[in-house]
Amino acid sequence: EKNNLDNKVTHDEYSILRSLSHSLELSNEEIRLIHHSIVKPEVLDKEQLIKHLVKLGIVLYSKNKSNIYVPDEIVKVLRNIRGKSFADKYFRRLLTQFKDPIINAICKKHNISIRLEREHKIKNIINQGISVESILSNDIYKEPINVNDKKKELNAIMLTFGIDPKGVTLSDKIDIIINHFNSLEKDEKLGISIDGYSHLCNDLKEHLPELTSILTNEFEFREDTDILKSELLIDSNIKPRDILDLLSKDQLKTFCVELSIKTKGDLIDNIIENYTDSENIYIENYLNLGRRDLEALKNNKIQLTTAEIGIKYEEVTKRLLSDLRLNVDESLRESINTNKDKMDILINLGDKRVIIIECKTSKANEYNKFSNVMRQINAYEKIAQHEGLTVVKTLLIAPDFSEDFITECDLSDSVLSLMSSEVLLNIWNGFKQSKHATFPYNLFTKDTLISDIKILKALKVN
Repeated sequence: EKNNLDNKVTHDEYSILRSLSHSLELSNEEIRLIHHSIVKPEVLDKEQLIKHLVKLGIVLYSKNKSNIYVPDEIVKVLRNIRGKSFADKYFRRLLTQFKDPIINAICKKHNISIRLEREHKIKNIINQGISVESILSNDIYKEPINVNDKKKELNAIMLTFGIDPKGVTLSDKIDIIINHFNSLEKDEKLGISIDGYSHLCNDLKEHLPELTSILTNEFEFREDTDILKSELLIDSNIKPRDILDLLSKDQLKTFCVELSIKTKGDLIDNIIENYTDSENIYIENYLNLGRRDLEALKNNKIQLTTAEIGIKYEEVTKRLLSDLRLNVDESLRESINTNKDKMDILINLGDKRVIIIECKTSKANEYNKFSNVMRQINAYEKIAQHEGLTVVKTLLIAPDFSEDFITECDLSDSVLSLMSSEVLLNIWNGFKQSKHATFPYNLFTKDTLISDIKILKALKVN
């Protein structure tokens, strides 16, 4: 100013500032305060700011809905620029594991009042952009402490989050923790079924009405948005645990007591377990059951042995067919099965007419054992006919079918039709929107390879 020059921070000066801020473990907020003590911030109104951000390609803006959208890829770039290692919701999850003396030590270091409520202190730590690496490297330890003891404390933190305490150096361990939380963000699994999430949202809205304003402030939704809807939250990558993390221990306990959920142990785990609808989770993992994908099932908290997968696949198939209002007749099936030949599913159409269904799981996506399955189907037809039943159709349900399998089926004289797991699941979902009281079974009898597109069109489902 004395030399009549513009107030600006040169590239070299900014580089020095960044180096100093790293060495002094300054937060993003502290860096901004230093920067803006020289370069005064320009104040823009909302419309100007939105236009500027759109022009830069940072956001998309819908004038009709007055909504601002930020692409996931841009979010990652912005986090990187701001020195954030992972999403704020995971930073909160990490900070809530620390006791009050540690939270206070972090606050003192960065000029945050320790007289605030615990929740406000945590929020300020997040909003100031304090480095996760800095906190895990230095701030959470009571001095004097050596490196080995720091590693032990980090191991304890890793175990708390179910992370294998690997890593040789302190830096390695911190990287593993950061990578764990980043992998959680990429993971699309909810931890409970979609129906379970919907029930949880409804109960939270009823018993903790203040949660709506908490979510509005935390995730920056518009104030007129009906936030506690599972569809909206899933679209915004907000999972059940992300919501529950925002509640205080007293709020969680109150919710558990009012809903008769156990209060011993981890309250959030207890709530999630309470809303885990096992039947719907199996339906949501129907494709994984068909493919015998043990790893995917395990990740979705489904513990099955290899031998149990085939049985569970049959059970879920029966549930889907029953929901189509088809008569899955277990007593008739059991009465005509023999010790040697046991059909999986029998649909009773009345007037001694039946559909026989065989279920096959396969690690290979395409099922291709035509001769094997035809021997079984022929045997089932014979025992049904021996009991005076007319077999209207035989149906094979599997993950998918090879081209050779479909061709052999086309050329055979059998009344066998093929349906993939995905097609059945799509029909089951579509049937909910149709006006039919019962699924028209004749739609299963027209083609060798059953198409969900054709059937949903016939049901007049868009």
